[in-house]
Amino acid sequence: RPEGAPVGPDAVRRAVLDVAADRFARQGIGATTRRELADAAGVHPNLISRYLGDRSSLVQAVLDDLAVQVAAELLAVGTGALSYEPDTAAWRWTRIVVQAVITEHLSVEVDPEAWNPVKAIADVLVEALGADPRSARIRAAHVVAAALGWRLLEPYLVIAGGLEDEPIELLRAELNRAHQVIGALPVEDVG
Repeated sequence: RPEGAPVGPDAVRRAVLDVAADRFARQGIGATTRRELADAAGVHPNLISRYLGDRSSLVQAVLDDLAVQVAAELLAVGTGALSYEPDTAAWRWTRIVVQAVITEHLSVEVDPEAWNPVKAIADVLVEALGADPRSARIRAAHVVAAALGWRLLEPYLVIAGGLEDEPIELLRAELNRAHQVIGALPVEDVG
């Protein structure tokens, strides 16, 4: 075993989750090999299967782990201050969840009782803005959809909107402000 390599199930799992989150977000899920993950995490490839399962289970574990990180950040800073800059948990979660959904070869499961960014935003909307729980859940899904769309399409949206002269920090801050407005709106029943 190399010096400094993780020892024990928890340390191996943590090392692999961290490396996989980074590699899946940067290179893509399909372009990242188990051997590459093992080498970067300093573990034997068989330990990935032992502690995290097959590829689908690994992707799900990475998404679950990142969702917990994003949810914790949301609860700490609120919807307006969440960063989607590269190397943040929100950025990694966004890129990986979209890849997993688009490729359709992965079944992304969401435990409604577990922490996830949509649930965390809904909780913030209830606690900070006094939204009713139903409106908070609907608006939280809208906020995440807008955030995902912006982060995935930002270069296109900047050019298509003729926004090249605007500082990207301003555009992102305005998106966060829009999230706050969306989150504050009650849901009106149609019909």
